[in-house]
Amino acid sequence: QLACPLDLGCHSVQKLGFSDSVSQFLAFVTKENASATLPKIADAFDEILMAHNKESRATIVVAKTASREAVAEVEKLVQETFPEYKKIHFTVRVDPTIVGGFIVEGEGFTIDRSKATMINKFKKALSVSA
Repeated sequence: QLACPLDLGCHSVQKLGFSDSVSQFLAFVTKENASATLPKIADAFDEILMAHNKESRATIVVAKTASREAVAEVEKLVQETFPEYKKIHFTVRVDPTIVGGFIVEGEGFTIDRSKATMINKFKKALSVSA
């Protein structure tokens, strides 16, 4: 077991309810002046935990603020499309350049049902046939 030097504030961290292991880890990070790496460590841990729990993340992109019901419909569609995930955590982003519809950007997939893409495909089809 690692020592927990008083000058590193481990005991203060323990008072916050962290376990001995976490307190020692934070003491080590502090001692090594590596606290800037904590967000990366936390993100990596989160990714590992999500994979273990069969969870994923996705962003729903809409042209304008969507109703909760509309977002829920898209979430349901994506969850049904990828049943291998027990849960998908969604965020919503507004991008007026997609004109309408939605785009879902997930880990390893994109579902594009935007009007901008439909218009571009239509224009391309017209230029090929002309």
